[in-house]
Amino acid sequence: MEKIKYYKDNGNLSSTKLTQKPDKCPACGNGIDSKIIGAYEAPRSIMREERIFVVFRCPVKDCRAIFSGLYKSHSYGESFYLDKLDIMSFVKPPDFSPIIKKISSKFRKIYYQAKLAESNGLLEICGCGYRRSLEFLIRDYLIFTGEEESEITKLHFSECIKRIDDTNIKTVAQRAAWLGNDATHYYIIWKDYDLTNLKELIELTINWIVSVEMTKKYKKDMQ
Repeated sequence: MEKIKYYKDNGNLSSTKLTQKPDKCPACGNGIDSKIIGAYEAPRSIMREERIFVVFRCPVKDCRAIFSGLYKSHSYGESFYLDKLDIMSFVKPPDFSPIIKKISSKFRKIYYQAKLAESNGLLEICGCGYRRSLEFLIRDYLIFTGEEESEITKLHFSECIKRIDDTNIKTVAQRAAWLGNDATHYYIIWKDYDLTNLKELIELTINWIVSVEMTKKYKKDMQ
């Protein structure tokens, strides 16, 4: 147990013990020794349980997320157990290749918002966001490679994917779209796959696009 001091509603300090601290950051997912930066009395629950909010900071240099834990009393405030965590700070934006940033700035923005939704436990809607980010990436990539924007904007997304020349990009983007549709629509077709698979396929799409465009660059620069 860890002894802490917390502020009561009247401004006075009180002390208690926590039975546990978070050992994994809800933002970056790393195992951590979470740092307490404050604790405050929370309103009692419907069952009149004593509760406190404890504010933590992730010690990982590239994260530094701030999140809170809601603790409930075991017995008369002598110790408190962790009930749930909430992220209070933003999630670090994904660091995509400069090639991807050049192709589609909107993709990065939408992907980040989907990641924010996922990090905050909004698992029923984040898949739609990831699927939307994929569509912007593919449409913008086609425009980047010379397709007419006026034509690409009118095509169904599946038709856009078919226009991609590289087989590897086309293969993984198509499957990412399938799972993205499952995350968006009522009826699920690919029942053995989930959000993790969708993100993996989007990552593969990104990696293949970067590989293809870097290969083009070196072929052009080193005749």
